[in-house]
Amino acid sequence: VRTDGAYTKSDAILGISEELNPLPFVPMKPLSRLASGLVPQFLRDLIYDGVADNRYSIMGIRDECRFDADGEFDDRFVDDGLASGP
Repeated sequence: VRTDGAYTKSDAILGISEELNPLPFVPMKPLSRLASGLVPQFLRDLIYDGVADNRYSIMGIRDECRFDADGEFDDRFVDDGLASGP
């Protein structure tokens, strides 16, 4: 969501990837803008829907967070006691 509106589907993914820079040698912003300009939105959204519909067969299903196996991000999550309420 930005001040000029919210993005959906492939536009949201490309907008997010413009803001991220996980690796200094991978220029995400230019690649995102290039994809936005070269690939028509209906085709990008078709690919997005295909991945969304098959995400569990592609990545599997797990009951726990796969990104915090070593507790590195514990301070970023709400304590279960606070989340459950009174």
